[in-house]
Amino acid sequence: MRAWAHYLSQDHAEETEDPSKHLDANILVRVDSREKKLIECLRKRMEIPFCVETLRVGDVILGSFPYEIYIERKAVCDLVSSVFDCRLVNQIGNQLHHTEYCRLQSLVIVEGDFSELNQPMPHLRHLKKLSYEGLRNLALATMVRLSLRDQLPVLRSDNLQGTAELINVISLEYPKLLKMRPLQYGSRKERPFRSRRGENPKETLASQLRCVRGVSEQAGRRLARNHDHVQSFLSAMLASADPVQWLVDKANIGKNSSPLRRPTAVRLAETLAGKDTLQRENFTSSLEAIQGISRTSATALVGHFSTRENMQQFLEGQQDPVGALSELFPRLSRPAKVSLVEELAGKEGP
Repeated sequence: MRAWAHYLSQDHAEETEDPSKHLDANILVRVDSREKKLIECLRKRMEIPFCVETLRVGDVILGSFPYEIYIERKAVCDLVSSVFDCRLVNQIGNQLHHTEYCRLQSLVIVEGDFSELNQPMPHLRHLKKLSYEGLRNLALATMVRLSLRDQLPVLRSDNLQGTAELINVISLEYPKLLKMRPLQYGSRKERPFRSRRGENPKETLASQLRCVRGVSEQAGRRLARNHDHVQSFLSAMLASADPVQWLVDKANIGKNSSPLRRPTAVRLAETLAGKDTLQRENFTSSLEAIQGISRTSATALVGHFSTRENMQQFLEGQQDPVGALSELFPRLSRPAKVSLVEELAGKEGP
């Protein structure tokens, strides 16, 4: 499905000229002469000049060939009626034929309130058998089919003035559509944080952190200290060498403070920044699981080698990996060094 600007601004092999050259400032909008009420309304609201013609296709045409946008205006009652007498199919077909079946250059504006279907319609005798709910559901279903099944843009307006306003906005946007490429929405945009009036940003951040299971009110307030919003807090956490230890240390500052347990810190770091943040913590835990290596020793090993791959390459490159570890970590017991070498390098210690 192509967006408006995708068709209007795409590079055609046979077209080398700038599409904006097709703009005619004097005749940008053409309105069907039979749309008398719409013409009168446009004269009051239109910011760009338009001309009145007897159009063979559509009610309004914006732009110049081959970048024309055809607009079909349908009141709610007329939309339902045109489904029964096949006018809608023929009108949409004519518009698509003139746009070489570029569906997003053919637009339908559905005008009016659905309550109009509940009023007597003597000129629409074939609709008398349907209840108001039936007519309303048919109108909604037709709009859904046009949008999703037929991939045609459908806009809604409350009344004739709203339709004129939509046409005016489209005509003002038309020059931009010729020049702009469609947005791909591939990356996320973060809105700068702004606290609400009368709201304490630190209290808001503390409340957000307490949403993670295990974070107490006191720990949340200590973590939120010196940070006004989540982005600032997250940036500081990720800038540290060990995000989990950073959370533990920051939450346990102060005398009468309830400690932040390490499993809770792990859960908080994973919630805020994803599982990749726990790479260092997972490495530490895997070393701690080796017989003879304590948490303190595992932390020291991780601090020196950073990653499991670095440690593995170091041990595999040594003729005596146990002796090399003894030089770096003399307090580590020999059985622990042997187990570590066997686990990471697959070598048996001497």
